[in-house]
Amino acid sequence: MTDKKPNRAQQQIKKRKSLLEKFNHMYPMYLVVGGVLVGILLSIFTVGGVALADLYGRVRSPEDIPQLNNPDWLDTDSSDPLWQPEEFDPETGWGNIDHASIPREELEDIFGEKIETGATEDKAAVSKAGKSYEEVAQAVPLQTMNGIENFLIIGTDTASFSGRSDVMIVASLNHNTRKLNLVSLYRAANVNIPGYGQNLLNAAYAFGGANLLIRTIESNFRIPINGYVIFNFKSFIKAVDVMGGVNIYLNSAEAAALGMNPGNNLASSSQALAYARLRKIDSDFYRMGRQRQVLNAVLNQLSASSAATIYNVATVILPSVVTNVNVMPYINNAHSYLSYGRKQMQIPRTSDMWMFYNRYGQEVGGFDHTSTARTLINFLTN
Repeated sequence: MTDKKPNRAQQQIKKRKSLLEKFNHMYPMYLVVGGVLVGILLSIFTVGGVALADLYGRVRSPEDIPQLNNPDWLDTDSSDPLWQPEEFDPETGWGNIDHASIPREELEDIFGEKIETGATEDKAAVSKAGKSYEEVAQAVPLQTMNGIENFLIIGTDTASFSGRSDVMIVASLNHNTRKLNLVSLYRAANVNIPGYGQNLLNAAYAFGGANLLIRTIESNFRIPINGYVIFNFKSFIKAVDVMGGVNIYLNSAEAAALGMNPGNNLASSSQALAYARLRKIDSDFYRMGRQRQVLNAVLNQLSASSAATIYNVATVILPSVVTNVNVMPYINNAHSYLSYGRKQMQIPRTSDMWMFYNRYGQEVGGFDHTSTARTLINFLTN
């Protein structure tokens, strides 16, 4: 009896088994699987690298904006006598720049509001405010905040990035306590603007851009500022649009003023902007609270978003703002920072303030600089 020769199918199966055995001997399966996984990871990182490079390319620095390239806004070295406190005159409350020579119409453009001609300057309050500044410079040193990063959010009320700073919020990342603290700065606070003397806080940006505003905040409130982000109305609207609106709570007065319903609302970009700018129903202090509520609503929404959504928001926001901050590390760690607990306040506190008229007939907020600086430092460090 003779053996039957294997058919073609059996021969092919036997050949495949032989090849597989040789392959497994030369390339163990764990190496093959590992190679595939490495290939997948490399693909992901390559795509991620392209995405990050794309984001980085969208960031605009101050040099990219013609309106911010004002030669009069060049930062002055701190050794320049113009920046020294001794240049401040406590008798007049002014530095060495003669504001009386500036036309009233130009001042109204700078301050963004009409100047009441009927009001008279309260010289005693001006002198008191000047002495407060001198006291804080001696009593509270400029802080060194290890593990804390303070960024100034500047909102202008124009479509460009020039004009006055209508919104000034310090966003402080305290990595020691894992908290994100938000502090509104009262725009009509009477401060000493280096080189210009006493004036409204929001005039510092109009006089000298972000650099002078930061120098003013550091001088008067004694905290370091690590960088800034400037946005305008267009930036705000684009950010809210890409998120599909934000959730805000309206009381009855706010709802009536905005033509919306009291309680929780999903506000469109235009509604959120109107809410943040609303002042006619109460005062600027309440408006600062509304600005922080909108910022909190945006942060809440982002914290619940996927990485893809955060990336999409970043691609829209970054081309619409100006910053001197390297934003990439913060985008990479966005979910971690968004998980930080949040606190908020505004300064000066009303208990530390008094109102008076400056030489332009504007009602401004004098305040206890030493108490305010200490309150702010305690809030940011704990």
